Amino acid sequence: MNNISHIASDCTGCTSCMNSCPREAIKMLPDNVGFYYPYINTDLCIDCGKCVKACPVAGSDDVIDNRIRAYYGASQNIDVVSKSSSGGAFSVMAEYVLEKNGLVCGAAMNYETMELEYKSSDNSNLDSLRRSKYIASNPHTIFKEVKTELNKDRLVLFCGLACHIDGLKKFLNKEYLNLITCDLICGGTASPLYFREHIRVLEKKYGSKVVDVNFRAKLYGWKEHSLKISFANRKEYATSAFFDSFFKGYFEKPYQRDSCYKCKYRLAHRSDIIIADYWAGLKKGRGNNEGVSMVITNSKQGDEFWLNVLKTQNHNFLEMPIEDSNYVFKKEEERYNKAFSTKREFMCLYEKYGFEKAARMTYFKGIFIAKLKRLLYNIKKQIL
Repeated sequence: MNNISHIASDCTGCTSCMNSCPREAIKMLPDNVGFYYPYINTDLCIDCGKCVKACPVAGSDDVIDNRIRAYYGASQNIDVVSKSSSGGAFSVMAEYVLEKNGLVCGAAMNYETMELEYKSSDNSNLDSLRRSKYIASNPHTIFKEVKTELNKDRLVLFCGLACHIDGLKKFLNKEYLNLITCDLICGGTASPLYFREHIRVLEKKYGSKVVDVNFRAKLYGWKEHSLKISFANRKEYATSAFFDSFFKGYFEKPYQRDSCYKCKYRLAHRSDIIIADYWAGLKKGRGNNEGVSMVITNSKQGDEFWLNVLKTQNHNFLEMPIEDSNYVFKKEEERYNKAFSTKREFMCLYEKYGFEKAARMTYFKGIFIAKLKRLLYNIKKQIL
């Protein structure tokens, strides 16, 4: 059959196939841990092959390293930096696009369903689109909305995962001078179902519904990942990421989508711009504890766009040698192979005990050690 049914676990969940189907024969449905995959209604499918042409996995295209320049810095707006994962690079670009009456697209939490979805914004309220979220997102029909706006000659900034941007470009099937794509250095996406189960446990504990999740709360500054979850009764769950059973597992990587373990976008990207935390800057004296972003221009179009953004003067970004960005482009095959093996072990525990107990059984020792280190650090700090 000339359709994407053979893609199986290689699927990244980009929805390009679903959005490209002229008969609406493809639906994205969650698997047993919440990751969305395409399912084909064979009664509607006419084997036209459009889904295969639109799939970034089905093709044999190589992902080429196109990096042009690299920068580090932050927004001049302290409030923007505090609300961002690092230095606010996304916000600097988004504000420029909105000033041009453009459209900004990114991932935002839906607190009714507790799912991460791609949304668009044409106003200055970018709070829901800011910050890294760390769980798998569902693009739904955002690709069609982007195409409609592009055909109106409207400037569009699309910020998302590298695999989803590749899917968007396959769906569009032509170059648009008014489209700027921005992806982020990604450590993989975790199971939405695991996250929802974790949230339900916290809602029961705090006696209220969750109204906000901040995966990068900067409770202890930018240098340490921290998590803050707010409830309708105004209570808060605030902790180091390494003390939280979901976040601890995210860093160990057994919660991820199968395609993440063999991701071809670790070494190179198809987007116009790549953004990341500039962790290497801490060793070079370019860091602080408020947050520093790294921006890499990855196409001629992206380079021209970023140079125009820099002219706005609402930032503190400086150019650095492109070689200084090499540290984020790593295969890490051994680490991901080990994590994939751990995933199978974790899923056996999950099927037997549910998420929270399985996570505690797997990471109790690591969380205990992390808390002990924090306690000893605080004691030492008080003594000094």
